Amino acid sequence: MIITYKKLRKHWACRSQLNIFHKEWPQGARITLKNCLRATELKLDLYFVAHHFLTRTAFNKFLITRSQAYKDFSTAVICAIDKNPHRNRSKIRQPLFDIYLRKTSQALYTGFKKHPKHKRKK
Repeated sequence: MIITYKKLRKHWACRSQLNIFHKEWPQGARITLKNCLRATELKLDLYFVAHHFLTRTAFNKFLITRSQAYKDFSTAVICAIDKNPHRNRSKIRQPLFDIYLRKTSQALYTGFKKHPKHKRKK
């Protein structure tokens, strides 16, 4: 499946997200793990894409994976702060949050991989 500016606009994506997307992918973006990770780096809203473009089953699996990833992130932050109470919290939090975002990107990609419209050409 290819996500385009026009498709995002049709689903009422906000202007700032549309501008970021169009600047990075003026011709649209095929759903690949690399592009999902890049979208995360650009701070694009993966939830919006999942909600509007995944099947209901794939979206529910995305939500479950995302929730578990956030729970893991929160637990890891608490444990790391307990071990290093005087260390700068943002230095503790950021690498763990990056792992959470990577897991979320992978969950989105997996949802599209199983999406009926996302078929590779042979």
